[in-house]
Amino acid sequence: MKLSLGTIILTTTIFSFIPVHAAINAGVNAAAFEVEAARDAKALAGSESLKTPLAGDDASMDRLLADIRNYMTGLANKGLYEEDFKRRLAAISSIWSLGEIGNPIVMEKLAGFYFESDEVIRMNILISIGKLKNQKAIPFLRQTAASENETMVVRSVAFELLEALGDDFKLEQVAPSKVMGMEDSDIIFTGSFLGTPIGEPMTTPGGHVGLFVKTEVRDGRIISEIVDCMPNVVKPGGVRKASWSLFTTKFKFPFYGNRTTREKPSVAQRAAISDAALAELGHRYNNLHDTQKGPLEFDCVGLVEYAYESAGLNPTPDTLETGWSWPLTPAEQFLHTVANQPAAIPYINAATPGSKNVEATLSLGLFGVTGLTAVDTNITPASAD
Repeated sequence: MKLSLGTIILTTTIFSFIPVHAAINAGVNAAAFEVEAARDAKALAGSESLKTPLAGDDASMDRLLADIRNYMTGLANKGLYEEDFKRRLAAISSIWSLGEIGNPIVMEKLAGFYFESDEVIRMNILISIGKLKNQKAIPFLRQTAASENETMVVRSVAFELLEALGDDFKLEQVAPSKVMGMEDSDIIFTGSFLGTPIGEPMTTPGGHVGLFVKTEVRDGRIISEIVDCMPNVVKPGGVRKASWSLFTTKFKFPFYGNRTTREKPSVAQRAAISDAALAELGHRYNNLHDTQKGPLEFDCVGLVEYAYESAGLNPTPDTLETGWSWPLTPAEQFLHTVANQPAAIPYINAATPGSKNVEATLSLGLFGVTGLTAVDTNITPASAD
């Protein structure tokens, strides 16, 4: 049942309007604002385990790992993973939480899920490992960035994390990926201090929406280009180009996946969607959400809706954008679109399938990629003397 307009303003938008205005009025600096954003993201995440403090104790980490394991055990039977929606969100939130805890030993266990995972789960695992800021994670990320057996988007995330770790890794020649992944103009979702789910709580991602525009090779690296719209208090704010780091507010929020309309866009429509979004670069964010789709000001959901409608597609029913249904929310846009991602990425290894070599390679996480030399897979810091 849809909430009344007044109730929406007082409850569901409290996470978007009040933090922004409070930050402006109180003169809160960017660092404090990010702390508030991270706290809200924990509250919005889908894992039961996140309702307890994120301590680094064994019990907390075991519960988070159990969320991931529970999802992964059913992975082979799920098509486009919509059938196991709640467990998937719980797994993504748990991967993110393990990164926040930052226990290197647990990161090794997390890497063990990698080759069973689809593109979205792999991205979240990489981000969590990158949060360790551990130099022993660099070979792990380098091989991912270089591997033709990863999607271009996954490789771009690895390049971003390497840069964040201060590693100037480049390839003399970037070979295209052998596996397909995210498509240009897919709608992408992350957590944020903006927005909260409408409907059944703790089961749908709310917060922030954007458009994945493309990947491109630039100066020996693979770069992802995203267009989104952020509050004007954020720098850069308004309609902007973003990296994965900026889109997830410097990797502080989970990445919940890429989706598209039920009528899949054609190649021409995908180009039109990206062009429409890019044409609005520099326009301001609308704090009141009364002109979500422009023409002068947007919000994140409205920008995506506008770009798709410009190409003759409609991600969400028009009835959700007017009257008592206003404003359109990230959760509504998520629930009315469909996943645009294969359930699993084919794993390619030089070893003979079914051999002990394959089993051993899988247990090492990312370091058995075809055509690459194996490296030290221990990302646990050496103990102090």
